[in-house]
Amino acid sequence: MVSTNNARGMIAVDKIGCKVLFLNPQTYETETILDGFQRTVHELLVIPETGMAYVPIFGDGIHGRNPNPGHVLHVIDLLKRKVVGGIDLSPYSAPHTVRLGADGLIYITCENSAKVAVIDQKTHKMIDAIDSGSTNGHRLAIAPDGQRLYTDNEEDATVSVIDVPKRKLLGTIKTPHALAGIAISGDGRTVVAVSDEQPMIFLIDTIAEQVMREVRLEGVRLFHDGLVKALDVKNTAAAAANIASYSGYFTGPDVYYQMFFNAPAQETVQKEVGGGVTVPSINPAKSGSLLDPTRIKSAIDRMRSSRKLTGIHGVSLGDVALYDQSGKRVARLLPDKEVRVAAGPGMVFRVSVQNQGTVTETNVPVAVTIVPPGVSAEQKRSQTLASIPAGTTRAVDVRGFIPQASSIGRVTIVKVFVGPVPDEQTTTNNKAEYKLRLTYPSG
Repeated sequence: MVSTNNARGMIAVDKIGCKVLFLNPQTYETETILDGFQRTVHELLVIPETGMAYVPIFGDGIHGRNPNPGHVLHVIDLLKRKVVGGIDLSPYSAPHTVRLGADGLIYITCENSAKVAVIDQKTHKMIDAIDSGSTNGHRLAIAPDGQRLYTDNEEDATVSVIDVPKRKLLGTIKTPHALAGIAISGDGRTVVAVSDEQPMIFLIDTIAEQVMREVRLEGVRLFHDGLVKALDVKNTAAAAANIASYSGYFTGPDVYYQMFFNAPAQETVQKEVGGGVTVPSINPAKSGSLLDPTRIKSAIDRMRSSRKLTGIHGVSLGDVALYDQSGKRVARLLPDKEVRVAAGPGMVFRVSVQNQGTVTETNVPVAVTIVPPGVSAEQKRSQTLASIPAGTTRAVDVRGFIPQASSIGRVTIVKVFVGPVPDEQTTTNNKAEYKLRLTYPSG
């Protein structure tokens, strides 16, 4: 939201459509569309004081598998509602989370390069780049006093700590799980890191630089289970009436929302984080027609005929890393980068698989194929992941590969494919190819 000379508006990034939208904040209607961007517009920083917004081009892939990463941060004039410039971040690539520091400089993660780029918003030039310590550094958070910057390094299960004035990586903080989000409290004393494996957050003491508490998030599953139970009855009219009978909790006096939702949430955050983080107040449903029994019955009838009622199925390929036979990590494989490793017996590929559906998947196949240069035969090995709960990531080791002497010094192609699982509709994110150049062992 920006307010300059009595002009007000809302800006949004449409990642799927690769557009930037200007919306009417009262009617939510789209008023202006900016398109023609390279894939893909991804995040957003708005600076109301200058009337500018910044949108990075992440690339056409996803985290950990982004073969064509972008390197531009677009500058948008909020009053003119048009792109007025682009900041070239080369040689750094895959820009993602962008934040304004207390020093007035802009900081943005460049994931594939393991860097945090520093930008002067007055000149719109990149003036420095700081090592983040990980090519999994996806998001960042800056302490309110501007002294420290933190990145969540997803699959590494670490948080990097950066001294902002010195522009120096100080180290990393280990977390129990891989991560999927990061924030910091208003007093700067607590970093909140979100687990990518379970409904849980980790509270990190910024002085001790370690996880002090693990907080499990509960409650939403009860609402989900209640709706599914209502949908499972034969009499959809009765189910609709039953759901509609609770409409007062959503559209009635604000006291319901404050008493049962907002106040307990604020109390929990205050207790766990220690202040500085505010739970936003919302009106879940301004229109009573949203819970009209007739409309609910129509929706239930449509959902009952959908396979998604029994769960959404789908897995995706995550991180792929090469280990030696002793269990030591040798290298992380990236689709857009050739990796050089010393040839040796017992090469092991550790493949991470994410369950992107809503139900537990069992017996998920994982296959790794090595395609050597020349006429040497391909080597294919497979494994099976016994179980991957919904929303979590699991890894499996695929081993049994024997490097060929004819492959030394030449590029070997590694193909990895996971799944598909029954009823999976999209498999474009189930596979990837990597370039591996084997070298003679040292010594």
